[in-house]
Amino acid sequence: MKWFLIFLILFASHAIEAKERSCSKITQLGYVPVPWRLVHDEQLGKLPSTADVLLIGDSHASLWDPTLFAPRQTFNAGVGGASIEQILWRMRDPKWRAVTPKNVILFIGSNNHARGDCAFEMIEGISTIVSRMVSLWPNARLFVVGIPPRGMRGSLRSFERDVMNMLLENRVRSQGAIYVETDEIVQYLGVGDVHYDVGAYRAFTTAIRPLL
Repeated sequence: MKWFLIFLILFASHAIEAKERSCSKITQLGYVPVPWRLVHDEQLGKLPSTADVLLIGDSHASLWDPTLFAPRQTFNAGVGGASIEQILWRMRDPKWRAVTPKNVILFIGSNNHARGDCAFEMIEGISTIVSRMVSLWPNARLFVVGIPPRGMRGSLRSFERDVMNMLLENRVRSQGAIYVETDEIVQYLGVGDVHYDVGAYRAFTTAIRPLL
C-alpha cells in the first residue's frame, strides 16, 4: 500500500508538469559529443586489471578522492557533466571487461534531475545501468548513490527527489545493489549549489567502507 501511494503521488506530480516539460526516453541512447568520447576512451585505456573500488558516474563521482578509500586500490572513472544516458552508452563498451572490480560505486542522475527529466525514466535508466554492471561484473558488490540534493539548500525538485530516491532504493535493492543515502549531505553543498565539499565524500566513504 505504501509504494502504491507513493506511485500515485509521483504520477500526479508528473501529470501536472507534463505541459511544461517533455518526458524523454532516457534508455534510448542519444548523441555523445566527440570530446566526451575521447575522455571515455582515455579512461578505459588506463583501466587496471583489478580494483578494490571502481567509481563510475558524473562530476559527483569524479570529485570523489580515491585516497579516501586508502589503502584500497581505487580507480575513478567519473566524468563531469555525464547524464544517465551517457553512462548507459559507456557501459556498452566491452573494454570494461578488462577490469575485475571487487566493488563498484555508481553516482549518476544529478544532471538529469537538474534538466527536468521524468523521475520514472531516470529510475528506469539507472536500473538499466545496474543490470549492465551485474552482467559485466557478477561477483562485484555494487553500490548505487541516490540522487543528491541540488539548488539552494537542496531545494531543486526536492519533494520529487525524495520520492524518486525511495523508489530508486527499492528498485536497485531488488537487483542486488546496496543503496547509499544522500539526504544528510545537503549541509556540505558548496558554491553554486551543485557540488559538495570533502565532508560529503567522507560521510559517503564512512558509510560504505564497512561493507567493502
